Amino acid sequence: MTKAENIQEIVDNRLKVPNGFFKWAKNNFPIYEWSNKSKTIISSDRKKFSEKVTKRLSLNSRLTFVGDTFYFVWMGVTKKRIEMQMYAVTQSFEEGKEKFDVSLYNFYQLANNKMVKAHWDPYLSAKEGKEVYSTGFQNQRNALFFGSGAFSVYTLYGSMESLIQKLQTKSELRYLDFGHVIKDNFEISSVLPHIYKYRERIEFAQKIKARGVVKELVGTTFYRSYYSCSLGHKHANMGKVTMNFLRRNKQYLKNTDMNIEKAFFEEDMRRQYGRTFEGLYELLINTMVPNRTPLIKRLNGILPSTVKPIRFINWMMKNEVCLRDYEDYREMVEALGIPFDGDYVVTPKNWENKHTEIVENYSILLENQLERGTHLRVTNAVSNLRAEKRRREEEKKEAKLRIVTAERLANMMKAQTTFDKYAFIFPKNESEIVREGKHLHHCVGRYAKEHFVYGSSIIVFVRDKTDRETPLYTLELKNDRIIQLRGERNKAADEEAKKEAEQFLAHCGKLKIEF
Repeated sequence: MTKAENIQEIVDNRLKVPNGFFKWAKNNFPIYEWSNKSKTIISSDRKKFSEKVTKRLSLNSRLTFVGDTFYFVWMGVTKKRIEMQMYAVTQSFEEGKEKFDVSLYNFYQLANNKMVKAHWDPYLSAKEGKEVYSTGFQNQRNALFFGSGAFSVYTLYGSMESLIQKLQTKSELRYLDFGHVIKDNFEISSVLPHIYKYRERIEFAQKIKARGVVKELVGTTFYRSYYSCSLGHKHANMGKVTMNFLRRNKQYLKNTDMNIEKAFFEEDMRRQYGRTFEGLYELLINTMVPNRTPLIKRLNGILPSTVKPIRFINWMMKNEVCLRDYEDYREMVEALGIPFDGDYVVTPKNWENKHTEIVENYSILLENQLERGTHLRVTNAVSNLRAEKRRREEEKKEAKLRIVTAERLANMMKAQTTFDKYAFIFPKNESEIVREGKHLHHCVGRYAKEHFVYGSSIIVFVRDKTDRETPLYTLELKNDRIIQLRGERNKAADEEAKKEAEQFLAHCGKLKIEF
């Protein structure tokens, strides 16, 4: 059997979705009503719908058109397999009556220690006259997001909590501890397949209570792009963190919060020097620019030939000299033409005084380098001196701006109001904006400082007037006009919310409040 035939067979034999799944999906779409004095056309007799859109019926009314496409996901869980089935549901209208086109859009199966990905292939399906599926995922077609990914916007059937409960009790993942580390970072597009693939390593780390290792094996999620809102997944290099590595270091990882980089570094130290140094790892990485070079190699790279390694390491720890500072120090000493030998230079007793002396002399050298035609690097120590000066200047500037903006925001608070359905509320502080973004899964949190310091973009919370504490929509105002009004995962607001947002803007205009 070819790979294509195998994928087709797996998809054809997929788990059956619950009976109410498609009815539930269709209830997420609006119904339309066109009417005039003599006639009314209603698109559907559905009792449940997202909203009711009313339009005037005339000779020019558009009654035949294609509406929205939404994506709905059902997760199937059995003892031997886990399936994700994403269906694309498109609403269309013919002479005012709705129709739905439903297709299995993306699919994956976790079984037999492997993951099978598939998507509906429209070209081959049309060519062969039947539903044909090809390997891999396809990106969603979504007008709201440029460059949407395969899982940019979807609605999950049932709650995430109930899915986790099924995985804990039914699936091959039932031996894992779904504590806060997994629950806080859990999602279905990349984290669940990752956990399934590496469940043996995660389970082993959980059993020995290697808490720091568990966190990195599970990983964390992040937004790849503001426009697509697709999630990325950052986790440990699983090619290096093998079962052999975990078993080999069991006694050192057991019941600790040690991270994976530190575990590798201390293993290298034991191999090279026969011992470890408590606090050395934390000291070395302080202010260090991350790169792919193993930490042990970077440490070996700064070891002076005139001092024994153990003595030098003890000196570093006694004087709290981090790796990056010493790398920069050596570079500056050599640039100043000072021979790098002798304890006075290599391991000075008063490190702070010697380091400050070298930094100041090197700064003077930098200022005069154009005259000499040299090109010296601005080291971290010099950058810190300059950054500290800029920081103080920025703090003074920011403090003045905060006073002006605070007065402006205090004036705007009197514009808070309620209309027929929605309440319009101004956030009281930056943390409220950050919480709003996290709750609604969009990027409004990045406006917090712009709003409360620079006042360049004004954020308003749009809430159901009967439930003012629950985030619903976020309104952005700038230059006395509406920039955007978005709900959860950047979904567009309903027509009533848009209408009342315009009323709110007019209300602010009457109060002579400018944005």
